[in-house]
Amino acid sequence: MMQKTEQPMKAAAPAQRHDFAFLSGSRQKGTPIFDHPFALVVLNYKIDSDPIDTLWNHAAVRICADAGASRLYDWASAAKHKYVPDVVSGDFDSVRPEVLNFFKSQGTTLAKLMDDNTTDMEKCLELVVSCRAAAAAAASSAASTTNTALVSGDTTTSTIAAESKRAPQYAGIRTIVCCGAFGGRLDQVMGILNAVHKYSTHFDRIILFGDGNAAERISAGSHVLHFGGSFSSSPLHCGLIPIDGPCRDVSTRGLRWNLTNQSMRFGGLISVCNLLAEREVAVVCSEPLLWTMELPEHDRSKK
Repeated sequence: MMQKTEQPMKAAAPAQRHDFAFLSGSRQKGTPIFDHPFALVVLNYKIDSDPIDTLWNHAAVRICADAGASRLYDWASAAKHKYVPDVVSGDFDSVRPEVLNFFKSQGTTLAKLMDDNTTDMEKCLELVVSCRAAAAAAASSAASTTNTALVSGDTTTSTIAAESKRAPQYAGIRTIVCCGAFGGRLDQVMGILNAVHKYSTHFDRIILFGDGNAAERISAGSHVLHFGGSFSSSPLHCGLIPIDGPCRDVSTRGLRWNLTNQSMRFGGLISVCNLLAEREVAVVCSEPLLWTMELPEHDRSKK
């Protein structure tokens, strides 16, 4: 059902670039990961050592989603004083009390948000949206609107407002990188993917990785996905999933089995078990798709 082809892709608007080199360890040392600030969110699953080391040192804001704080605390071990998040956010039903106490003593904001209708990841994303709005308001000298920008519900006002002291760090954040996104319960993974869909209009990119996998939702339009040298050392599996609903028209270049003006939907064709064939992959799609790929052994070996 998937045809390998050399036919040209149809013309599209200027492509959005997605750089994944930081996940392969091939990014040139000393160069920024993105051309704008990003937030790192640590979720409640295994931490991949290589990416998080790089990401931690470059993130504008570091947030743990509830028990993600316990994962970070245990992973850092003797170096836990080095890996202190800016915020721990969630309803605190799963994070260990001693972890919260330690991070609080180190200056971490504890944002306890009681909302049964949102996941811990959604609470983290809402925190970034609110504090980014506060930073923008402060920059435009609209101080009177700051408190309003920080409120996302009656029960969250005081906890989100507590993070307002760090609001300037949130200015300009357009990308979210989430570690520990895969490998846990399937319902939790689906909740993470739902959060990505829900907040897709608030950020340019929401990148997920964990347990040897990475994924990103790409919007309708033209995209170029760039990978570092480690991705080409051996064929790596990848896929394009119409997780938002049917995609009427998708074409690709740079895969082992390319798609040419094909439609995809659940119950019909989806592109899975494909392989990277080049260091750059081009995708043109009429509706959003979920790009998935496995990570090089370089990253998976240190779980």
